[in-house]
Amino acid sequence: MKKIVVLFFLVVLLIGHENFIFASYKNEEVSEEEIQQQLQKIFDKRIDVWNAFMVGQYSSLESIQGDLEDYTAEPLLSIDMNTYEGIMSSPSSYEIIKEVNMIDCKAIKTNNIKGTYLVKILWGIQSYEGFSYEEVEYIVEMVNIKNRWLLSDYQLATKS
Repeated sequence: MKKIVVLFFLVVLLIGHENFIFASYKNEEVSEEEIQQQLQKIFDKRIDVWNAFMVGQYSSLESIQGDLEDYTAEPLLSIDMNTYEGIMSSPSSYEIIKEVNMIDCKAIKTNNIKGTYLVKILWGIQSYEGFSYEEVEYIVEMVNIKNRWLLSDYQLATKS
């Protein structure tokens, strides 16, 4: 009787171990909702940096880059830094972004390393003429670096 009980527990242990191993290797896709939430955080941070820069709260490009690196990857990080450098060398008037809202996010092509999404964003912009909203569609590219989805590029979506 002891042998049967031991054999039974051994079989249960092996089956449980196999299921645990296979469960740990399952392919976990990131949902569009999760990407949309991450994009909301990224764009919120980007407008915080932009607005702080516009009112003179940044004293160096290095501090801007340090804040953007947590949310932005190449090539967009270099593009951003070139933009800030250009504004510092040739100041002009720019709008303050009061709000940004992710309206919609649809996957175009994704895997565990990269993702391309069609994203609709509602911008709230404060200019000298007043406050206005602008809804814009973008093709957004995300990259997964050290288990964090970062914004690597975005372009205006072309209307077909």
